[in-house]
Amino acid sequence: MSADSIAAPPASLDAKAIGQASGATATATPDGVVKIGWPRTDVTVTVDGMTLPPAAGLGSWAAFAPMASGAMVMGDTVVFEDEVDAAMDAAFTHGL
Repeated sequence: MSADSIAAPPASLDAKAIGQASGATATATPDGVVKIGWPRTDVTVTVDGMTLPPAAGLGSWAAFAPMASGAMVMGDTVVFEDEVDAAMDAAFTHGL
């Protein structure tokens, strides 16, 4: 087996630093994935006269998986239709 065919081990991720940078509580899984989540508390959503708590589908999350050359991120961000363009612009501006 050549040295070129051996993958470098994934870098470990600092859950505490990710939590501090995001302002959210970060948790790490045994395989090194770091997860954060945050609710939309800035809006009130009402369906059929009932106010939905932020945890009822109004939450965003991200998971960071260690890779050999950094990290991969995936997740869901809750935005309203009029917020999509600004959210996409911010993501692309910051290299996502």
